Amino acid sequence: MEKAYIEFQEPGGKEGKMHEVQFNPQELSLEINDKSEAKKKKNYQVEDGTVSGRAYSYGDNTAQVRLTARLIVDSTAEEGTMNRDVQTEAEGFLAAVKSPLRRNVCFCWNRLYIKGLLTAVEAEYTMFEASGAPVRGNIDITIEGTCLTGGKGSWL
Repeated sequence: MEKAYIEFQEPGGKEGKMHEVQFNPQELSLEINDKSEAKKKKNYQVEDGTVSGRAYSYGDNTAQVRLTARLIVDSTAEEGTMNRDVQTEAEGFLAAVKSPLRRNVCFCWNRLYIKGLLTAVEAEYTMFEASGAPVRGNIDITIEGTCLTGGKGSWL
């Protein structure tokens, strides 16, 4: 199965550092609110004395998207450890949410692509070494954006 990843966008929309998640999320929450400014126009037709109308949309038709997901980081697991430092990884996400230059991200997993701003990060350490260093934790992220697209063969 394809691994999810988060790509931190550079200013100007350029591709930046890619962060592959260690374990694909077991669940994620996706909220879509239609905040469109779309206007409807009626086009009336008269045939044989009967008036019929059809509505057409024009203008901006974007949807606001909010994705929340829990990322698990575990330096004791054999799968995907890649020399991960749990605290450094959590602090990296916390620093990114504070920086206006590093908050632009793209969450990619299979055919789900969400571009937007990293608006919230919460880190929780769940296991520690004897020295007190965290070796397992959860990083809850929230991404809010206006672009929700699917790849080839998308279900979106």
